[in-house]
Amino acid sequence: MNRSKFSLADLLTLMGAVTFGFLVFLGYNFLTLGDTIKSIILATSFALALGIVAYVLKTLKGVSRNFKTNIISESILIFVFLLICFFAISPLSHYFAVSQEKEQIQDSILSNISEAEGLFDAYDTYADNSIDLYERKLKSIVEAKFVNPSEYRAEGFEQGKSDAIIIESNVNLLKQVLRPSNYSKMKGDLSWLSDSKSAVENWSPITVVGTVNKLNLGVQSWNEQLKNYSSDPLNAANTTSFDSPISFEQVSDIFTKETPLNPLGVAIHLGLIFLMLFSYLISKRHERIRGNVLKLLFGASTTDDKEL
Repeated sequence: MNRSKFSLADLLTLMGAVTFGFLVFLGYNFLTLGDTIKSIILATSFALALGIVAYVLKTLKGVSRNFKTNIISESILIFVFLLICFFAISPLSHYFAVSQEKEQIQDSILSNISEAEGLFDAYDTYADNSIDLYERKLKSIVEAKFVNPSEYRAEGFEQGKSDAIIIESNVNLLKQVLRPSNYSKMKGDLSWLSDSKSAVENWSPITVVGTVNKLNLGVQSWNEQLKNYSSDPLNAANTTSFDSPISFEQVSDIFTKETPLNPLGVAIHLGLIFLMLFSYLISKRHERIRGNVLKLLFGASTTDDKEL
């Protein structure tokens, strides 16, 4: 067997495998919505398999003995190489397909961030309306206390006690329910939304999915907390609970939905295959078999059988 040397062509094989693996990683990062560990494992598996097979192919092509066995092994490995490339084309192409929708994704995320920034304004409007509604309800009950004394007593009013003081006390209680002590802190912590907006505008295919996940979880957490405040029985008896329609799920679907093969992705995929096989393609067979491969496999060979 020829002496193994790491040539420039081998370096191209390595670069092709690394680039191939990185693009597959980006594709899986979109498909898995930022599952970095899974994406790295899958991408590394493809890159290592292709790089190793390409290097072994070049090595087998240059053997000086056992020609027939090694040529059969070459054929099998070429099939394996192409089979791996076939399964890898989908995630690699997916990265380019999603990236082509970059502007749409950015617009959708930034629009939702703007809505999220107004979430607490919407809740404050809801809370003020609920408080005003409750106060008007209490005043109407007081005005009709002789007509409907049972409702009057059910709201905590008592003969001999100031109706105005009880109204003020109940309204203050509702204010505390709708805007508890941690509400101001939650409302004031909006800086991460600005950071997320900057991350989306600057677009990094590695971090954008994480930003979407963070936004989705953060806004959902806010919405659930505000919904819990407004679901308190004191408020629920008078109006419906607060619920925001803001959602980042539609944006997430853009990353995870199946996409048709992207022309640019396919072209780069084929180019990287050529780059990884370049060392194999330019390497020469041993002079004893050069030009006689088909004869060796399917017919008589000019080479001594003992050397094959």
